[in-house]
Amino acid sequence: MVEAECDQVANSESLRRSMIELLNDSFVREREFVQIHAAEALVEAGEFKDVAAALSAEVETAPPIRRVGVWRTMARCAKSPAERAAYVARLREVMLTPGAADRIHAAESLAKLGEKLVADRTAVEQLAEISKPAHACHCLWVLALAGENSAESRLVALLKADDPIARLASGYVLARLPSLSVESRAALIAAADAEPSDSPACGYLLAAALLTCDDARRNDRKSKLLAQMALGTVGEQYEGALVLGLRGDADDLRHLAVDKNQSGDARIGRAQGTLRLLSRLKSH
Repeated sequence: MVEAECDQVANSESLRRSMIELLNDSFVREREFVQIHAAEALVEAGEFKDVAAALSAEVETAPPIRRVGVWRTMARCAKSPAERAAYVARLREVMLTPGAADRIHAAESLAKLGEKLVADRTAVEQLAEISKPAHACHCLWVLALAGENSAESRLVALLKADDPIARLASGYVLARLPSLSVESRAALIAAADAEPSDSPACGYLLAAALLTCDDARRNDRKSKLLAQMALGTVGEQYEGALVLGLRGDADDLRHLAVDKNQSGDARIGRAQGTLRLLSRLKSH
């Protein structure tokens, strides 16, 4: 029994090292936001030294859109609260600058960092009002974190938007709110079940449903997500793999196996999902 447990630990560590190697390779080879995704996966796994060294050269020079990914990642690599606050301030400035091409990207990044921007609520409400529904979802995420009580119900309403990208974004954000009402959770799961399989929102909504469902429904939700991942886009594969890492079990490691023929984000998502799952299994 002890020998078997030792073998399992050794295999897990070997798998972890191979996933870190894959992510390091992706970080070097990939470009644009695929590279940022690899960087964020490495940072989440505690492998941030090389990421910070490489991206620090872009802090002042990265163009719009790319810069918010760089600053978000550098905020996660920060060695002190003051260093993190400096990158958050850069993101806030972009979000609050009329005409900036990456205002919504900055809002999304601030929400992903969990910032509670109470003082910016009025400005973010105004940004939401002038944005198309899919973009407004990220503003509503910022508002929800800032304590705006109506943000959740407004996101739920967007689950029925005509635009599938708005449905995708609302489900993505709802699944990541700090708390979600029973009614909103039920609406999210219903939306996932109603979304056509050929919709660009389908895989994201199924992932959101798995992320928020109770344990009794987890296996059913997981089966539906896996079926969509087998047929879906690279984005759906990426998102599905990340969520499997959070809600899957040991048997799902086989579903996260990386194929050398998979494209950037599909491989990165599976690697990050595997690392998440290994971490959870180790803690149990």
